Amino acid sequence: LRIFLQATYIAGTTDGGLAIAANGTTTINNGTLHANAPGALGATSSVTVNNGGSLLNLGKPTGSSGSYASAVNSSLVVVGYSSVGANEKAFLSTGSPDAFTDISPSGTTTARAIAINDAGQVLVRSGVAGSYKAWIRSASGSATDIGSPSGYSNPNPLSISPNGSVMAEVSGSNIRRLARYQSGTWAVLADGTTPWTYFDGGRMNSFGTVVGTGRTNNPTGTPLAAVYSGSKWYAL
Repeated sequence: LRIFLQATYIAGTTDGGLAIAANGTTTINNGTLHANAPGALGATSSVTVNNGGSLLNLGKPTGSSGSYASAVNSSLVVVGYSSVGANEKAFLSTGSPDAFTDISPSGTTTARAIAINDAGQVLVRSGVAGSYKAWIRSASGSATDIGSPSGYSNPNPLSISPNGSVMAEVSGSNIRRLARYQSGTWAVLADGTTPWTYFDGGRMNSFGTVVGTGRTNNPTGTPLAAVYSGSKWYAL
C-alpha cells in the first residue's frame, strides 16, 4: 500500500514509520502513518492512517490545547508532545482515542518525545533552546538522562536506532557537532580533516552510517550534505 499526504515538515522518523505535520507532500510505503490532523502546523489533534486507509483521530491529552505527533514504531505506538499552557508535555499513545500517557521525565516542565524504536525505547528532549537535556525512556517506563560528550553541552536529540543508539546535535565553543550515544558512551563525529564546524540534522541507520549537514564556521555557511563512515566525513 502506498499513501500520499500533504506535508511540509517531517517531524521524525523511525524504522517502523514516519511522522509528519500538515501542508506539503510525502510518501510512505508500509501503509501506516501518524501525523498532525490536516490543517495548519499546530493542529489540535493527531490522526493515523491505517492499512485500511481509514482515519482515526487520536484526540489530545486532557487539559492540553493541542497534540503533535513526532514518530511511530511498527507496533503503532505513537509519541509526540502536547501544549499545556506555556509548557509542553511528552506523550505516548498506543492508538486508542484520547488515551495518552505523559512520559515527561520527572522534574521537567517542558519536554517532547522525539522518536521511538521497535524495542519501545523513546527519545525525549527536555528544556528549552540553549539548555536541552536528552533522555532515553525504556519500554518499562524508566527515564535516563544521557548527558552530553565531554566539552560539549545542550544535547538536542534527533533520532534513536533499533539498538538504542542516539544521534544528537551538541554545542561547544563556537561550534556544533553531531554526536552518537551508544552503550553508555558518547562519541563526537569529527575527523579533524574537514573544514566543517557546524552540523545539524544527523540520522543514523542500523549499520552505524550517519548522514548530516555540514557548514563551515557558523549556521549561515553554505550547507553541504555529508555522510560519516569509517570515522570520516564525506561530502555527497
